[in-house]
Amino acid sequence: MKFFFNTALFLFVALIFVLCGKSQVIAEDSYETLLETVRTNFAKKEFAKALPEALKIVPLSEAQFGKKSEEFISIHRTIGHIYLNLKDYPKAEIFFERALELRKETFVKTDNISVAQFVDGITDLAGVCSAQKRVPEAEKLYKEAVDVSVNKPGDPCETHCGCIDRLGLFYQDQGRFQEAERYLLQSLEKRKQFNEKLNVFFYGSDHSKYNKHSREGTSYVLMADLYLRMGKIAEAETAIKTYCEIYETSKEYPLPEEIDSVKKNIMKYSEAKKSGDASRPLMDRLEKMIASKKE
Repeated sequence: MKFFFNTALFLFVALIFVLCGKSQVIAEDSYETLLETVRTNFAKKEFAKALPEALKIVPLSEAQFGKKSEEFISIHRTIGHIYLNLKDYPKAEIFFERALELRKETFVKTDNISVAQFVDGITDLAGVCSAQKRVPEAEKLYKEAVDVSVNKPGDPCETHCGCIDRLGLFYQDQGRFQEAERYLLQSLEKRKQFNEKLNVFFYGSDHSKYNKHSREGTSYVLMADLYLRMGKIAEAETAIKTYCEIYETSKEYPLPEEIDSVKKNIMKYSEAKKSGDASRPLMDRLEKMIASKKE
């Protein structure tokens, strides 16, 4: 779950940074200065410092860009996440609901970006419900996100798989491991199917060039953590090895958040095996793979 939190944190910081590039007249300096301050404090996880500056941005973004603009909606989401991290859940919910209401007004089901943004808004609200132990409401929202994202055009996979992952992680947090496993495996299978289509598109019938995509790696990180929680040590070991294998043959560089999660899973594996030596081959393989990407 921490992997998703870190990923979400990165995405919000990146989004705020992008918004800083919007040039306007008159209030430009104050608007961009405030955004930069919020971005910096958010990145440092100094949420109490980020909050007052973020609140000042709301009227500025409305005046400069309008209520239906991405800038206005995004600052509501950002404030929601600030309140969420401050554990002020009622206020977080207010800002998430407002952002989602505005998003519904501009939602276009046939547009990739619109669908991804809309389901992000739904899962924001699901997360704050889950934090307040409102399990039925959170479950309903996570399932709604899955249903909405299934019809995403173009790349039909990653937004949908991300929503399935969140539902699986929600069940994992509830201790409902069998349900979590079912959804995380479902997400993995969809990623495999999509990767197969990519291989056919690029390489045709030349199977010697086929490779696993980094998107599958995300699934194996999540599966390893779940299996360790379930006490399925052998399955966790296989998931970690498969993650390394994917990047050993891929030209892509693994996400730093995923690497951190894999290292933590290897340490948990060592604890489960009650032997520091047991994890050494896994850690060596991971470090060798990382080193090969830097060459």
